[in-house]
Amino acid sequence: MKNFKLILFTFLINIGCLHVFSQPAVKFEWSEYSRVKKYSQNIFLSKTNSDYVSIIKNGSKYTIIKYDSSLKITKEHNFNLSKNRERIIGIWIWNYKIYFLTQYELKNQKVAVKSRVFEINDLRIFKSDFLMILDKNRFSRNIAYRLLEGDSTIEIYHTKVYESNDENFSLIYTTFSKDLKLLDKAVFEIPVKYTLCEVLKAEKHDNNIFLFTKQYNVRPIERRGLSSNYYFGFYVANPSNETLEKYLLKYENLYLDGGRAKYKNGKNEAAGFFSDTYKGGKVGFWYLNYDFTNFKKIKDTLVYFDKKTKELPSNGFHKSVFKQYNFESFIVDYLVKANNEKNILIAEQFMLIPASFGSAYTYNRFYGDILILYFDKNLNIYNSQRIVKLQQTFNNTGEFSSYYIERYDSILYFFYNDNINSIFKKTPHQLVWHKHSCLALVKASESKNESFILADYAAIGGIIQVRDIVEIGQNQYLVYARMKNKTKIGIMKLIE
Repeated sequence: MKNFKLILFTFLINIGCLHVFSQPAVKFEWSEYSRVKKYSQNIFLSKTNSDYVSIIKNGSKYTIIKYDSSLKITKEHNFNLSKNRERIIGIWIWNYKIYFLTQYELKNQKVAVKSRVFEINDLRIFKSDFLMILDKNRFSRNIAYRLLEGDSTIEIYHTKVYESNDENFSLIYTTFSKDLKLLDKAVFEIPVKYTLCEVLKAEKHDNNIFLFTKQYNVRPIERRGLSSNYYFGFYVANPSNETLEKYLLKYENLYLDGGRAKYKNGKNEAAGFFSDTYKGGKVGFWYLNYDFTNFKKIKDTLVYFDKKTKELPSNGFHKSVFKQYNFESFIVDYLVKANNEKNILIAEQFMLIPASFGSAYTYNRFYGDILILYFDKNLNIYNSQRIVKLQQTFNNTGEFSSYYIERYDSILYFFYNDNINSIFKKTPHQLVWHKHSCLALVKASESKNESFILADYAAIGGIIQVRDIVEIGQNQYLVYARMKNKTKIGIMKLIE
């Protein structure tokens, strides 16, 4: 019956597109199962030489599992984090060692970055110490660390500890080699009060640091709610000669999302959605293109959704009482430069909704439709597509939801888990848990979308954690799957 459904689905798709195309297939090579706790999740998956590594999290307990080239488990190692004091900043592998970084809350409101280094051969702890400690920290709750991993360096940036609300915002940007040897440290100041600035992105480019911030206005209380009280700042700082160039983006009476920003060859390109009411549905996108080399604004404008985009089919889910927003809770994931003439904006519907029963810590995570907007150099939306999906998980981190994306030339590949019953019914059914799931693939181009079922729950022997798919070769992916309280990793080969 399952094979019949798969053949019928492919036939219907072919007829709908008025031409025939081949059905992609996947082949799996799996490891043996290992037992895990009910609410555990995979947080890291990687290939190193001929070995594979997975890290499983279960509360404050962690397990590193190493597999050989045949996907046989060769070693396991358990370790714990401090339950209330540590949160993960980043994990990477370098020179056959696993580096594990956390933010660690010390006594007297001090905060530190703690590193743990494990040997891959036997997974024993090689070194554990504090990478940096902030001594004076009356406001540790406001300290934010973020880690960026380059080809050969690790860049950690965090907000500077301050002792007065009158101080300006400062950022400390530290560069380490991948074995955590200090290479460089820069401190620069932005003329905005510390408590009113949030860093959305920071990147190092040669001698410059590109910074994307969300900054808040101070205004009388009676004005609150009448207009947005924040704006975006784009900065290029050169710590060596202490220069700081900026461009500020703000629209009165509109609410702009943070979106995505890129900086390359002296030019900043950024885009995100905006609403005309607070937390309302998205009505269009904002776009900025600024040349920091020549100090010239190329584009700074708003683009409203066209009629075609507004009328795209959707999953019909709205969380507002009035249910009047067709683009509610979309979050921009990618701003793709297709070529010099065209751009692609990719967004996904996401909501964190308190459950109607249970404790205050019980939530439903909703991952909805994927929206794709194609626009030209004049910002005209010449094509738009909406991949309809409905993923809802109860009281977990949603690790089996959302999607994984790959780009091959002009075609976007979206891998995600779907409820196989939704394919054959008029209204989509929410993917709540495993047994009805299937691995779906959508190939999206400017002209059309092509949808496929690659494998169902029985064929996979579980459900794939799509957010942890790792490309390890041409059409080859390292994947992690789960069946109830058993997990395994595998190599997935896509055949077209």
